[in-house]
Amino acid sequence: ALLFRFVNNPMTDHLKPPVRLQGLDPDARYVLDSGEQIQGSTLMHAGIPFGLHGDFQSKVLHFKKLS
Repeated sequence: ALLFRFVNNPMTDHLKPPVRLQGLDPDARYVLDSGEQIQGSTLMHAGIPFGLHGDFQSKVLHFKKLS
């Protein structure tokens, strides 16, 4: 799966909550490109904080479900 995040207004972007994903298997583990593994339930409930600062910043996360 791919997740895209863009900063439109750096003055208010830091106020946005983490992105909480939907439709994942809560018992499965997912791996990011960085190698970090995250539980599906964590991605759905706690979400992913991005911490982007500055004009027109963006980030793409690619993650796969581990079998």
